[in-house]
Amino acid sequence: LAKDGKRGELAVTEALKSLPGDYVLLNDLTLPDGRGNVDHLVIGPNGLFVIETKNYSGYVKCFRDSWYVNGRQISSLSKQAKRNAIAIKNNLDGVFAQHRTAVPFVNALLVFDKGNGKLKIKQPTIPVLRSSYLAPFIASYKAPKTHSAASPALTQAIVQHLQSLQQKPTNVVVSV
Repeated sequence: LAKDGKRGELAVTEALKSLPGDYVLLNDLTLPDGRGNVDHLVIGPNGLFVIETKNYSGYVKCFRDSWYVNGRQISSLSKQAKRNAIAIKNNLDGVFAQHRTAVPFVNALLVFDKGNGKLKIKQPTIPVLRSSYLAPFIASYKAPKTHSAASPALTQAIVQHLQSLQQKPTNVVVSV
């Protein structure tokens, strides 16, 4: 499963390369406090997008926040993506406060890579897309007027903040 997951994440990274140059992509971000990871974060002029990538084969069914793979219920993929979006938003509060702007809404997206999997999606609580539709979806997304977009300086501050969280402490050996 892990290999398929990584393959799906690489396919999504590849799909996002077609976004214009004013978008920034961060991959595989570890969330603070051991709360999991975010597969992809896109920062663009029209908003922030947390992308949860799945690479299931077989039959995937969704009704609102309930998910099934080959008839068996699994933990909610949409709730997972929303939790990650909220974690990113909460984590960026300080960065936005320093820039004297409100944290914009962080959009949660769920993306499926495998073309051979069958998706039956009814009333999803977040957008659910195939990887081939992801970049056009993000590029054409119209943020509500109440959501401020990230300026280049703010985008840089977000990237620096999130990258600083990724640095794992090194094992320090002290000789006595």
